[in-house]
Amino acid sequence: MESNVWKKAIDGIEEVENIKEKLPSEIVKEYCDQLEDVTDGRVMAKIGQYSHSIKDMTKEGVFSIFPNSKTYVTGEENPQDYLGIVDEESRFTYEIYITGSKTKNYKYRFCFIEFGIPAYPTDVIIDSDIADELQISTTYNIKNSDEFKNIFVKILNSNKITEVIKSLMAVNS
Repeated sequence: MESNVWKKAIDGIEEVENIKEKLPSEIVKEYCDQLEDVTDGRVMAKIGQYSHSIKDMTKEGVFSIFPNSKTYVTGEENPQDYLGIVDEESRFTYEIYITGSKTKNYKYRFCFIEFGIPAYPTDVIIDSDIADELQISTTYNIKNSDEFKNIFVKILNSNKITEVIKSLMAVNS
């Protein structure tokens, strides 16, 4: 019997540990924490787990380009459809929103992110007002952390986000 049949799979694992890209949720948390600091705790950006898949947000699903199942010509189900990721529960879905210290019941949700293992590509859904303002799409499939940071900073620097923050600052003074 061979000594380690997993050798190829784990070869270079130390390298992977050193170059690990940050998860999209970690990037968002870092950016969110900055808002509370600059507003003296009056306005906060938060990231929270969301209990639904972003694919369920429209009747056909946001990413309806992915077929739910394939069938053979005979009409039988394809067993290949059951290999790989077990179900959508294995994906991580988050809502990103702004709230205030005195207005905890108010949430301005401006973005959803969803990813699996590996973390990239990451699916992103942006509030339509922000997307219209920035003249960008409301949905993205982000390939890496640099691309994610780029689109997320654009969102955070939108006039709509600035307007919400200013309004919350006034109410939460």
